Amino acid sequence: MTSSLLLRRKTVNAVMLTLTGLCTLFATGTLIFILGYLFIHGGKSLSWNFFTKLPTPVGETGGGMANAIAGSVYILLIASFFGVPLGIGAGIVVVWGIDLLEYLRIDDPIGAVPVHMVAGIWGTLSLGLFAAGKYGAESVAHPQMPLAAPAE
Repeated sequence: MTSSLLLRRKTVNAVMLTLTGLCTLFATGTLIFILGYLFIHGGKSLSWNFFTKLPTPVGETGGGMANAIAGSVYILLIASFFGVPLGIGAGIVVVWGIDLLEYLRIDDPIGAVPVHMVAGIWGTLSLGLFAAGKYGAESVAHPQMPLAAPAE
């Protein structure tokens, strides 16, 4: 009886492993085909001018990516300016949470409570560190446009 179950299990395992491999090859092949097509047909238009020239109006050819690149850099700098201090604070708070649990002799072998609860509380409270408006943070790009509607 156990021999037939073992044979069935090995057969199912081989079939599923084969199907998984075929799905992986199909997805990877499709991705390589799409990227190859874009590289071959779109690579002709890439030049230094493409990255430094401003975009043209809709419908005209020969536009560039200068605004998109500058905007991406701007967003990255703003995200880093706010995210790095919050991440450093979260790391410090997680260590404090682990030490507190050990002091209280609470068993948490994978550190889920400090990571999720204590760092979550830190994230919620730290929102107030960067909130500039009366009821919510204002947009950095447009200070007159609040991100949250004021409560009435």
